[in-house]
Amino acid sequence: MWRLHGGVSAASGPGGTAIAAGQVTGLLGTYAVLLQIILMARLTWLEQHVGLDRLAVWHRWNGFA
Repeated sequence: MWRLHGGVSAASGPGGTAIAAGQVTGLLGTYAVLLQIILMARLTWLEQHVGLDRLAVWHRWNGFA
């Protein structure tokens, strides 16, 4: 989505690179939070394949990241 809207070239002018980096960081942070929710949502198919204990460990390490 970021690339479709121009990426670095859309943020031209003073601080353009910093703005682009901030946008990418915001997108990655949003995806990390969505992953956190999915890991602790107790999805039946995911819990059966991976196990709740391993999901909790992944949730914890993703939180640190």
